[in-house]
Amino acid sequence: MSEPKSKGVLYLVATPIGNLQDITFRAISVLQEADWILAEDTRVTGKLLAKYEITTKMIPYHKFNLKRQSKKVLSLLASGNKIALVSDAGTPIVSDPGAELVNLAVDLGCAVVPIPGACAFLSAFVASGFESGGFYFVGFCSKFENRLLEIGVPLIFYEAPHRIISFLKKLLDFFGNRKVVIARELTKLHESFYRGNLADFVSNSEDMMIKGEFVVIVDGCKKIESYDDSFILRELQAEIDKGRSHKKAITLVCEKFDLKKNKVYSLSLQIK
Repeated sequence: MSEPKSKGVLYLVATPIGNLQDITFRAISVLQEADWILAEDTRVTGKLLAKYEITTKMIPYHKFNLKRQSKKVLSLLASGNKIALVSDAGTPIVSDPGAELVNLAVDLGCAVVPIPGACAFLSAFVASGFESGGFYFVGFCSKFENRLLEIGVPLIFYEAPHRIISFLKKLLDFFGNRKVVIARELTKLHESFYRGNLADFVSNSEDMMIKGEFVVIVDGCKKIESYDDSFILRELQAEIDKGRSHKKAITLVCEKFDLKKNKVYSLSLQIK
């Protein structure tokens, strides 16, 4: 009687975010030895595989076919196959589907093995110049929650080129004129970093090349002690200049900077 075949392995393989040389020896080895590669876009992953002469067959795996393909993948894992999950660029699952598959593989009794490598938001953060006391990764964000206003470490967002200008305007309106670092085309020929304040980019958006994927890092909320009266007055005036009523401006400034309403109200009386 033959022994039952052991459970398979699910590898989570980080791939380059632009420059195809940014891949580890281990990642290449895993992709070569895997029985199947789950690819977000087989055309994109195909270019990487061709460069390193990897002939492993691919299975399309993206947000539009998750349920159907997950059943197939679990069957392959149950039969002892080694499966490598990749995204179009960077570390899988950070901003792409895959978490559910990991949980299903674990429930099946399979090993889940991360193969670390390139990650866009980490590359941007280490070059940003912000203090490395921590960060808060948001990723793609269509709606801001008030809790983001109170986070004291830099917040990291992803955004697409066709939305970047409107996104920066939303950030300015929501967070106020905070310090920001914007990275685009990371690891590619035209890699660029823009550094300044949100208002600078909103008023001078024509100076920014609108091409490629963007990582936007916004400074965190400062401690209340760092806000003097002149700063609060400037923020109040900025809100009023946008057409807000005095009452609305006071509410927004209090929320943005975690300030006591009595103090802000008293200062607002200086604004005619």
